[in-house]
Amino acid sequence: MKTLRNCKACGDPTPSGRAKWCDACRPRSKYGSSRVNVSGKKFSSRKEAERFVELARMAEAGTITCLRLQPRYPILIDGELICVYVADFSYVDCFSKTIVEDVKSRFTAKNPVYRIKKKLMKAVNKIGIVEVGL
Repeated sequence: MKTLRNCKACGDPTPSGRAKWCDACRPRSKYGSSRVNVSGKKFSSRKEAERFVELARMAEAGTITCLRLQPRYPILIDGELICVYVADFSYVDCFSKTIVEDVKSRFTAKNPVYRIKKKLMKAVNKIGIVEVGL
């Protein structure tokens, strides 16, 4: 039988029984964003959720097709997995070109790990990343 967890800060039971923090004691995220639910899907920020709504409307209108959320792109060099890049969205535009998008703020776009992965995606997979929301 699994044991339920209590909050690390106050000791109260956590909402799911698995989380480390209760809702009142949960620490603020690194960049101040908060998780948002839209249409049963979870997003890392309000900006990302708003962009999803825009893209969903474009897909309904037929402007874009093959909308994917959180697509994963492995970065392989000489057959060895270096890392996996997880984008926010990918879709095919009206010119049959695949677009990979990442919703970024001016702070998160400067993250050194993100910048390296973006360069690796371009160099290894020949896929450019479109940054939205800057």
